[in-house]
Amino acid sequence: MTDEQQGGKTVGHAKTYEEALAKDSQRFWSKVNKKKRKDGCWIWEGARNKETGRGNHNPAQFKGVPVREGRKIEQAHVWAWVLTHGNRPLGHGLQRGSAGIILRHICGNGNLGCVNPDHLRIGTQKENAREVKEMGRHPAQQLRRALAELEERNSQLDAIRKERDRMALELEKLT
Repeated sequence: MTDEQQGGKTVGHAKTYEEALAKDSQRFWSKVNKKKRKDGCWIWEGARNKETGRGNHNPAQFKGVPVREGRKIEQAHVWAWVLTHGNRPLGHGLQRGSAGIILRHICGNGNLGCVNPDHLRIGTQKENAREVKEMGRHPAQQLRRALAELEERNSQLDAIRKERDRMALELEKLT
């Protein structure tokens, strides 16, 4: 039997476009951790882009064509928007530097894979860059914080080493 047919029924394949959409939605949301977090983020637990940390989703296909949008791989947060609102924002995905529209994470946790549709807003790259800086999530700001933290840890280690050396000298005097 070809195409996994049993008794004239196709097993595992959607019979209608609507069924394909429903299956895709169920598969997508099954990869989302909606566990209570203080920030309210829903974290994508499926495949991720190695460079950005953002989630990737392969939309279901109906008759060989990906449902909605026609893309084979979609960013998870964009797909969350599509599943919630019916389609991507007009102008979304145009080349950077143009008047293109993006989906901004108002939570600032896009790199963690947040796909909560309530945390997504339509906007421009310029607005997004301003918000990232205001939230202190610009890479240069994060690097400065990390370096300051390392400096603090190094000074603590220096104090521990000094105390260790002092104790070693005292122990030598006793023996």
